[in-house]
Amino acid sequence: EIARTTLPEALVKQVAWSPDGRTLYAGEQSPDATVHAFDPATLKSKWTFRAADHVGSSPLPEGEDRYAIYDLPGIYTLKILGNGDVLAVAVHGWNDGSGTRRNQSQVFRFQPTGEVVGKWPEQASSTLLLHSVVSTHDDGTERLLMNTSRSADGPPPPDLPNGGLAVLSLDTMALESVATVKPLEPWF
Repeated sequence: EIARTTLPEALVKQVAWSPDGRTLYAGEQSPDATVHAFDPATLKSKWTFRAADHVGSSPLPEGEDRYAIYDLPGIYTLKILGNGDVLAVAVHGWNDGSGTRRNQSQVFRFQPTGEVVGKWPEQASSTLLLHSVVSTHDDGTERLLMNTSRSADGPPPPDLPNGGLAVLSLDTMALESVATVKPLEPWF
């Protein structure tokens, strides 16, 4: 062991290394849903980004419910792109004070310095963007394939299918296509 750090009230969901090995990134599930950039030799912070400022926050769970942490916002995808930029997908699904189920998700692209250079959508969307995969094509373009689902009350966003797939261009941070996949029958 060469270094150790503690992230209070957080569950580390994702980790990734910079291409040169000089930065260790971590994405947490916590009231803050922070993306961290650490010096791997000391685990001192280089920069942080609080995703909860965009997808909302919720209080720490009370009592002994071991699964309640999953109602907190979290970084569910953390990938390093071909040019060294950092891609993070922040996801939050929770019951608000009135008991209404809410969802918020947003995709962020950072330079290695921590500067946000792109986000999609411009404001967090009432959806859950889960199980994301980055693909790099022969022409060097990169895309993000996301599973779009929803547990929130009320109507879904008009531009995203509930229970479908969405493809996002990471070069332009624009949605390229969406598709809905009909479930197999009989349903589980």
